[in-house]
Amino acid sequence: MSENGRYLAIQSGVKGTEYPNAAHEIWVYDLENLLLPPRFLGGGIASSARMIFSPNNRYLAVASLPELAIFDIEEGLSILDLQRTSTEPPTDFGRTSFSPDSNYVMTFSDWWFRDSKMSIWNIHTGQQIHAIDAQRGRERVYYTWLSPDWSQLARWSGPSDNAHIYEFDIENGLGQSLANLTEHGRTGAFSPDGTLFAVVTADLFMTGKVKVLVYETDTWALKTSKLTSEPDCGARNRLRFSYNNSLLLLVYKCLFEEWTWVWNMATDEPVIEALNYAYTPASFTLNGGFMIGSGESGIAVWNIKSNFEITEYPGRAAAIYPNGELMVSIGPDGRLWIWNLESKQLLVTLPVPQH
Repeated sequence: MSENGRYLAIQSGVKGTEYPNAAHEIWVYDLENLLLPPRFLGGGIASSARMIFSPNNRYLAVASLPELAIFDIEEGLSILDLQRTSTEPPTDFGRTSFSPDSNYVMTFSDWWFRDSKMSIWNIHTGQQIHAIDAQRGRERVYYTWLSPDWSQLARWSGPSDNAHIYEFDIENGLGQSLANLTEHGRTGAFSPDGTLFAVVTADLFMTGKVKVLVYETDTWALKTSKLTSEPDCGARNRLRFSYNNSLLLLVYKCLFEEWTWVWNMATDEPVIEALNYAYTPASFTLNGGFMIGSGESGIAVWNIKSNFEITEYPGRAAAIYPNGELMVSIGPDGRLWIWNLESKQLLVTLPVPQH
């Protein structure tokens, strides 16, 4: 869903084990005009593709490892189509984000073992503005993060190196070094307003337990650190701030166990600490009132203002309106289901088209 709550993009296509590589179509609903039929944007989309709206709510990026497509929603046209094989050097599109002015996209591979670059593209011309090396000396840059305003870039080059912070801008790319974090990590996240940066690492003095460090990005001074109850095992993590910076979510998977922590940033105390939770939180809503994720048999919604009360809804792939009043999901019947989150009642269902 776009940040202004007007547009909802869905992938429509065949699902099932007999069609593991089935291509999908992209359709966009105008939620301010539900009587209008959804608009078809494009087909042949990989079922694993991620969809990202631009900050100005006009463009939609559809990214998978081998391909990146960008659509102008208002015009209903494709304005950019990049293929891994057409870029030099070959580029993956595993991670993609828009610039604050919506005129550029950043792409970077999720595959740390590939010789890839973090690239900046002009979405109107297809020109590659920057290609920042994923190699420094003999060590690969494992992870790279851009601040929400694209003014700072953080990157970590591997176990024997620290995380380095640089100035960044569209015209000049990497600028001068701003900070050198003494403890490195493999998973990081800027807060939505860019004032904080959190990174997951291991505390070597606490038997290797997982630790989360939170820095203030104006000075890059350490604001707080949070130690979990589990040892680090090199697993992949999910790390997210709520939109008002009041909460920090860490989902930590290690072998067959999954830990979930949510910390209150004001009190430095955990409000959720659960092993093998029946639900996997994914993100916070724009209004800060809910946390959303997947449950054992559907969608899980946590009401933050009601002491993290959990409600489970049938279906999958949900999005909550910015005002926090309504939620749209793909129901068990494959149609769009619109819910009232206060009453927890189903309001209306809409068909999902397919060519």
